Amino acid sequence: MYYLGRLDEAIGKLETRLLSCGDPLLKFRLGQSLVLRAKNRGIREFFNAVIRRQQLTTEALQGAKNQPSVRRWITLTQALDDQSIYDPLQLNQPTIPVLEALYEEYQSISSKQLSPLGRMNLAGGKILAACALYREYCRQQDPKALQLRRKIMQMDPQSLLAARSRVKSRSVPESH
Repeated sequence: MYYLGRLDEAIGKLETRLLSCGDPLLKFRLGQSLVLRAKNRGIREFFNAVIRRQQLTTEALQGAKNQPSVRRWITLTQALDDQSIYDPLQLNQPTIPVLEALYEEYQSISSKQLSPLGRMNLAGGKILAACALYREYCRQQDPKALQLRRKIMQMDPQSLLAARSRVKSRSVPESH
């Protein structure tokens, strides 16, 4: 509904639905929606929305502790969000150990018993977990970044990282 310009309506529906059920993913999505709505409404409302999102995320993770796939998805999305606009003061940046554990958790999941859609979701999760970890490695200037970049390019040869390296290799003049 966000992309249709109906964010207020989406927030209303999420809040109404949460009154009858405490679905962790709905709580998390509500927090994201509140931040998206507030990002153009002034600093005070934005920071209030960021704080509310953090509270809702904590509640969502607590509610999803017995649902590994939901917990994993919320944790991954939270990490990616916090690396972007959802943590403007960078107070809640995901740490390398947390991201490494999440990356390893995704890598350890077998896709053999999954439906085609499940396999696609898992592949996407693996790539996103790797990208979040790569971004933090780069931010911390960790030497593991280069090795992980190669893995990401193997997992997704059409990725932005792969495209950048192809452009760089073409623009570097060959010495004879």
